[in-house]
Amino acid sequence: MNYAVSVTRLRSRGYYVLKYKDSQGKMRQVATDIPSRKSNESLARQQAFSLEAKLAIAARTGPVSGIESLSKNAWSTSQKTFISEKKPRQNFLTAVGNLERFSKTRGIHLQTIEDATVDLLSQWLSSLQENYRPATIKGYYAEVRRFINWSIRRYQLNCNQVMVDPRLIHVPPQMRSRGGPMDSSQADKVIAAANDVVACPVERESWQNLMKCMLLTGMRISEGLALTWGTGGRVALDMPGRSVVYLQQKNGLIQRVPLTKSAEEFFGCLDQIEGERVFGTLRDNQPEASTVIGKCGKRSGVLVGPEWSKQPPTAHDFRRSFGEVWSTRVPPAQLRKLMRHSSIETTLTYYAKGDVKTLKDALDAFDD
Repeated sequence: MNYAVSVTRLRSRGYYVLKYKDSQGKMRQVATDIPSRKSNESLARQQAFSLEAKLAIAARTGPVSGIESLSKNAWSTSQKTFISEKKPRQNFLTAVGNLERFSKTRGIHLQTIEDATVDLLSQWLSSLQENYRPATIKGYYAEVRRFINWSIRRYQLNCNQVMVDPRLIHVPPQMRSRGGPMDSSQADKVIAAANDVVACPVERESWQNLMKCMLLTGMRISEGLALTWGTGGRVALDMPGRSVVYLQQKNGLIQRVPLTKSAEEFFGCLDQIEGERVFGTLRDNQPEASTVIGKCGKRSGVLVGPEWSKQPPTAHDFRRSFGEVWSTRVPPAQLRKLMRHSSIETTLTYYAKGDVKTLKDALDAFDD
């Protein structure tokens, strides 16, 4: 039997598709990885000729290796295409690897997308609930579900889409984040740990001052590294105006935020050079700074965060500590301005506990 493989451009999917009739007269489609641009048509035709040859051999001698991988894309190959096209989150490979390890314990080797059955995914989800936090489980399942459903659509597979499992409950925002605020003694231990982590005395003092800056102002680590004396930087320290001007920040707004008294005293003790970065001895390199401060957190022996997720402090926990302290001193609307949140909901979700306590004290005093 002679097979005639045609090349079709599917604009809705953006890739060429090969079509042919099998021995029973049914139309079959094979998806390719070739984008459906006119300039790529010759590449698609080359794959069509190759498929015709394999089909002809299969008609005479039986199934040939390679046709199955074209008609039902392999699990590993589909992963590579998914990563290159959709740019999934960093936990995608972790989630898929976890599923692959679990499937092997059940005697199943994931070779095609169809091998990831609904029953297997349900068993995998049950195993995750024994060892992982709800937020982690939801993230893992979402990544795998997105990958499988994309593959079904991309390669036009004859199987059902994976639906959301009813056991995946809504995860409150407080349970999605890790870390947490430090008290003053814990913060002091992390800052002092720089003595063991940083060898150079000059840089050591700068690292310690950077951590104090974040603790007293609530700055993010990138903002602390970019902080300059006076005008000229994206984060400018205006000592005469006793404030910090944020020209470029996460929420995209230009804001002037007043300094606390403790922050004024801290900056007043540092050498001021107009136009220079406050912590100029440190490179303006956020990943490097996060690593150094993370090492200080581990070295200190301090653990922060909720009971189900205790971990050493990170750079962002200095900002959380600032917000926690001032949540008991100012109302949420003012705290939002200090923290520079885009939405009041962020302030209320993570830092409004102090305001609730203040309200309770006022109610108790009224009852008396």
